Amino acid sequence: MHIQELFLKPLSRSINGVVKADQRDQETIYQELDEYVVTNELEKHFRAFLSPTPPP
Repeated sequence: MHIQELFLKPLSRSINGVVKADQRDQETIYQELDEYVVTNELEKHFRAFLSPTPPP
């Protein structure tokens, strides 16, 4: 078995090192969202941000 057989996508594909917020081409947007990884730390921050704030 070769290491590239362990991955769903080809390792030789084009990978953007930096994606800017103003990039609007559909392929770049799709790839970024498709490969986005939510870590435990990000999940914690997302939950805090999206949870309703307690009344004053």
